[in-house]
Amino acid sequence: MKSYEYYEKIAHLYDQMYEDEEWKILRQAVQIYIENVIGSLSGKVLDVGTGTGYWLNFFFEKEFSSVCH
Repeated sequence: MKSYEYYEKIAHLYDQMYEDEEWKILRQAVQIYIENVIGSLSGKVLDVGTGTGYWLNFFFEKEFSSVCH
């Protein structure tokens, strides 16, 4: 089995894991930190193996664009 096949198989587990209350709190803390760091910046986000894309979507909502590789 190739590595990308393996990760495609388990991707749904990541989404389930992030629904746990502890992960939600951690994700909120990271989101607040990122918002404080980027402020009103905009620009491009480099997408390099970002898992299920949660954070990429976060940056899209902040009107960043993506440089996918």
